[in-house]
Amino acid sequence: MSELKITSPQNPAIREYARLLKNNRYRRRTGKIALEGPNLIAEAIKAGLEPEVIFSTEEYKKGSGYNLVSGLPEGVKLAVLPEKLFARLAATESPQEIAAIFYYRETDSGDLAHKGPDPALILDRLQDPGNLGTLIRTAAAAGLSRVYLTAGGADPFSPKALRSSAGAVFQICLKEIEDPAGLLRELREEGLQIVGTTAGSSLVYWKADYRRPTAVVIGNETWGINPELLSAVDYSVSIPLSGRVESLNAAAAGAVIMYEILRQRRT
Repeated sequence: MSELKITSPQNPAIREYARLLKNNRYRRRTGKIALEGPNLIAEAIKAGLEPEVIFSTEEYKKGSGYNLVSGLPEGVKLAVLPEKLFARLAATESPQEIAAIFYYRETDSGDLAHKGPDPALILDRLQDPGNLGTLIRTAAAAGLSRVYLTAGGADPFSPKALRSSAGAVFQICLKEIEDPAGLLRELREEGLQIVGTTAGSSLVYWKADYRRPTAVVIGNETWGINPELLSAVDYSVSIPLSGRVESLNAAAAGAVIMYEILRQRRT
């Protein structure tokens, strides 16, 4: 591990970190992501991602972060910042005194193609990064092996999505897709049924048979599942609601159905 001191907010590494936080297109173009906090950084390292540079304060490096910092892979650059500069760098209101730039390569489609009958989640144009991160975290917790994202949705590597996923984005196969119809064909060839979620379905979610390998589709928070994609599912389920509540948000609806899938597969 090589250590350097940074004291200027104009340092190129500082400026790049700030740009990665704010600019989705820049993240995609460079293949890099910005992470803050020991949990996200530890999960990224555990998943085999390569850090370009780690930012920390002297106090964190010698104190509560000693084990994490001293255990960084050989050859990693450690940039030590004054606390005030790190506070300017951080995306959270309460800076966690460690941040990093990592190289990230989207999981190859080949890695996803051999998951066999494992259940999957398809997220169609979700706009809220908090919902997106929560659904990825819930999918990992409920035993789903992969998450597919259709074009036009939130970025799973935005700061809010990363925080909401609590590192699960590095624990599950994740792929953005341009051809949803082609994806459904591939999943059916693997033996999966495709289940949509719509408020108007007469089939309540717990009456569906998820013991058969299943890919569940969660739609956009406002418009639901794209009509073309919805017309291609095998069937749809609904979640009954009581009282004056008209709908659940996407993260809550997805959690209900994913845990029903888990319950049925375990009984």
